[in-house]
Amino acid sequence: MTLNDVAVQELGDPPAIRVGYDADERQIGLRASLRDEPGAILLRPSRTPEGADTGSRSMYARAVLAYYGVLPDENHTFRLEDIGGGVFALSLDDPLPKSRSRRGASNA
Repeated sequence: MTLNDVAVQELGDPPAIRVGYDADERQIGLRASLRDEPGAILLRPSRTPEGADTGSRSMYARAVLAYYGVLPDENHTFRLEDIGGGVFALSLDDPLPKSRSRRGASNA
């Protein structure tokens, strides 16, 4: 899963995140986390070929998505929504069109 630079800034540029799932709403929730917090998934910086930090972050979320039964069969882009309490959510039923890339989005 990749978070673009806008999404990273909205989350507060954390070292890690926690991931949850609301089955009724079919939403994946993301919350900033400390590295050593139980259940934390570390964020890795994305870099240009020259080694510069792009501001985007990636994480290995396959296990948690498989646990919830929402492992995608292809890449999708979603808009993150601030749902309060430091939690941002993406709706699995509302991916952005494939032909567009939008700021403030997450690639799952």
